[in-house]
Amino acid sequence: MLFKKRVLVTDYCTGKLTHLFSQESEMTWDNLRTRCDDAALSQADKNLYYDNLRAVMSRLMQIAIAKNSKMSSGIAAQLFMDDYLKKRGLTEIDSLSGEYSQAFGSSYTDGVTPMVELFAHKVTQSKMAEHTKRQFYTAFYVILKTFFEEFESIKLVTV
Repeated sequence: MLFKKRVLVTDYCTGKLTHLFSQESEMTWDNLRTRCDDAALSQADKNLYYDNLRAVMSRLMQIAIAKNSKMSSGIAAQLFMDDYLKKRGLTEIDSLSGEYSQAFGSSYTDGVTPMVELFAHKVTQSKMAEHTKRQFYTAFYVILKTFFEEFESIKLVTV
């Protein structure tokens, strides 16, 4: 694409975060949880499950922004997201997102694998079945790919 559509960081992040905290997202995650047919995941606290998925998704979004945008847009996105969560009393999501960032950065070859392991630990005390971990591994990569594909047609700007 010759010219990318310019999108304000605040507009992009608002849209993504609104969707992330929507009932539609929760229904999608509930369906994934059911399809996994995993006893440990089924017994996990629903809010803990949602919070960890929100943290993972927000981290994947930040990774895509950092890899596909100018540093100023990446910083603006991080600050906007921090403020968005803080104003809504959701600082635990920000804290969890930081843990997922460390997990992603802990591998030189595949940051998603340690994210999945951390997710399994946080949500099921590491009792999640291997087939379920593989499903989340695939799901996280699909999400990351979707974010990257978005940046083929848009450019984040701060003004």
